[in-house]
Amino acid sequence: MADSNVYDPAPILTRLQNLIHEPHVSPDYIRFRVGVLEAQAAARAALGPGAATDTLPLDPALMTLDAGTLRSLYAALRASVGGQGLQSVELDRLGVIAGQHATLLDELARGALLADDVAALSLAAERIGVSVEALQFVGRVLVAPFVLEAATKPAVDLQQAPPVEDSGTCARCDSAPALAVRIGEEGRRVLCCSLCGRRWTFARLACPHCGNRDQQRLATLAVGENEPRWIEVCDACGQYVKTTDARRLSEGAALVALVEDTATLHLDLLAEKEGYRRRPPYAALV
Repeated sequence: MADSNVYDPAPILTRLQNLIHEPHVSPDYIRFRVGVLEAQAAARAALGPGAATDTLPLDPALMTLDAGTLRSLYAALRASVGGQGLQSVELDRLGVIAGQHATLLDELARGALLADDVAALSLAAERIGVSVEALQFVGRVLVAPFVLEAATKPAVDLQQAPPVEDSGTCARCDSAPALAVRIGEEGRRVLCCSLCGRRWTFARLACPHCGNRDQQRLATLAVGENEPRWIEVCDACGQYVKTTDARRLSEGAALVALVEDTATLHLDLLAEKEGYRRRPPYAALV
């Protein structure tokens, strides 16, 4: 991306599609992520050049969310899920409710910028009759194109040195990271925001979710020895972050956070099996 208002999803879509024959990844899941990104990219393109802002973090109340774009994006998201499974049933249910309440999609999108407001999401989920996870995922997918449009700067190149920050949440959109990347000879730990794709350098031996630095309560999970990808878990808060060591990837393999998140679904399943939970799902377009 040359600037904040130029976004080309083609290289990322190609990388996602190339995962089809990779182990540990369901082809159906890859097709789903491709469909979601295509829908989000179309929504982003429909917005055109917009009013970028330097206000950090982004204020949900000040963001302009076009109702027509939200409806089109939701319809495309529904189509990407297909006609089977609980997700399809829940999206159908949400679609019916959204048709009856014109502001529902807007509320879900704005609520996604308040990722830790689980209590409000729980009340809404009970009222609508769907899971909290469904509301959270839909809201984040809906708002991500608007967040990217509002950002004044693109995601920092991982080969550069992102800013060092003390917070484990994104300074732009106040969302949690979904991925950590180790770069450079010293193995700097770079966090990747799960909503806007922003990146920043964070302490190596600390939980980005709760700030815990007690090494007795921090651990790693992996599917094998010498793997370049693993999970960093925290027993203080019960959460985790997936980690990729970019130094151990094939030479010349550019790291794309969305592709990494998709390719490591098996790590999410491993973490869940061990009783750890993930913060909001990855919805960024980068």
